[in-house]
Amino acid sequence: MGKIRSPEAGQIVPLAATLAFAFVILLFGGVAVGETVAAKSQAQAAANAGALAGDTVLLQGGAWNQAQQAAYAAAEKNGYLQNAITASEVQTQGGASAVQVTVSGSVSFVLTMPVSATAEAAGRSTQPDPYALLTLGQSSCSALSNGTGDLTVNGGMFSDGGITMNGPGAIKADSIGIAGQSQQDNACTYNGPEPEPSPTTGLPTQPDPLAAWATAPSQPAAGHETTVRGTDTYYPGYYPNGIRENGSNKVVFEPGLYYLDGWGLTLNGSMKVSGSGVMFYLPPNGIGSLTVNGDVYANFSAPTTPLYTGAPAGVVVWNAGSSYDIINGGNAVQFNGTYYAPNVNLTANGSSIAKTLHGQVLVQSFLTNGNNDLTIGSSDSAWQATVSVPRLVTPGG
Repeated sequence: MGKIRSPEAGQIVPLAATLAFAFVILLFGGVAVGETVAAKSQAQAAANAGALAGDTVLLQGGAWNQAQQAAYAAAEKNGYLQNAITASEVQTQGGASAVQVTVSGSVSFVLTMPVSATAEAAGRSTQPDPYALLTLGQSSCSALSNGTGDLTVNGGMFSDGGITMNGPGAIKADSIGIAGQSQQDNACTYNGPEPEPSPTTGLPTQPDPLAAWATAPSQPAAGHETTVRGTDTYYPGYYPNGIRENGSNKVVFEPGLYYLDGWGLTLNGSMKVSGSGVMFYLPPNGIGSLTVNGDVYANFSAPTTPLYTGAPAGVVVWNAGSSYDIINGGNAVQFNGTYYAPNVNLTANGSSIAKTLHGQVLVQSFLTNGNNDLTIGSSDSAWQATVSVPRLVTPGG
C-alpha cells in the first residue's frame, strides 16, 4: 500500500524559492541604498569643502578665478574630478557674495543611479570677539614665546604672522587664531608645548582695528614736573625730550594726556610709579620708545572717557612710532587699558613677580623671554574685532 503525500509538502520548494528571491532583492536593495547614502555623503563633504575654500579666498581679497580654483582643489581632494564639479559665484539674500559648489557623480550597483550635492558658503561676521592680544606683523612669526615663563591670555589671541614657541613656557588663551597659511609660510614652530587651545588657522588677516577711526592728539601745551619730599609728580602736556626717571623716588603721573616726543618714556631703578586716568602718546616722527628697567613697580590705568575728540577711550599707551618697547628686569608692572602700538615690537624680558597688561595688546609683534609669567586680560578694552569667516549656508549646511 503506497504512502499518501501531504499537499503541503509540494508547496515547500516554491515557497522557499520565493523567500530566497525576496531575501536577495532586499539584500541587493539594502546594499544599493547604503552605497547611495555613502556616495551622497562623500559628494556633500566635497561640496562643503569646496564652498568653504572658495569663500575663504574671497574673504581674504582674492579674485574670483582664485576662489574658483581653490574650490575645485578642495573638492578634488574628496575624490572628484574637476569635470564633476561646478563652482559659481552667487549672491546671498543679504547681498553678500557667496561661493556655490555642486558635485555630481553616480553609483553603479546593478543599476546606475545619479548622485549630486550642493553647498554654498558666504562670509558671515561673528559677534565682536574681544581679542586680548593681536599681533599685526605678517612677514614673520609675530608672536613668540621663549624661556620658561607662561603667557596667559584672558580673552582671544590672534596672530597675522604665526606663533613660535621655544622652551617649556606655555601659551594659554580663551581662543587662538592664525591668519591664512602664515604658520607654514613663515616656518613658525612649536619647540615646546603647543598653545592651548589648538590654534585655528586659515582665518582672514586682521587689520589694525583702530586705524580707521582713532584720531591722534594735537600737540598740547608744555607739561611740567614738581618734586616734593622724594615724590616726583608729572602733569599732563607736551614733553619735547620725553620723560626719563632714574633712581628710587616715588613717581606720580596726574590724569591726562602725556605727549612724549624725543626719547619717549623710560623708567629705571627701583621706584614706585603710578598714574590713574593717563594716556602716554609717542608720535610717529619721534625716536622714542617705552622702556622699563630694573625693579620698577608701576601701575597705570587708562582714562575712562575720551581725553579729546576722536580719542580712543580705554587706551593707556599709544606708540605711533616704529621702535621697540621693552619691559625688563624683575619688576611688577601693570598697564590697565589698551596697549596700542601697531608698528612696534613689544618685548617682556627677565624674571618678574607680576607683569600684567590688563586690557588689550595691539602690536606689530610680541615677544616674551626668560622666566617671567605674563598675563594679558581683555577687560576695559578700547576695541573689539569683528571677524568675517566662511560659513556654510543653505543648501548643504
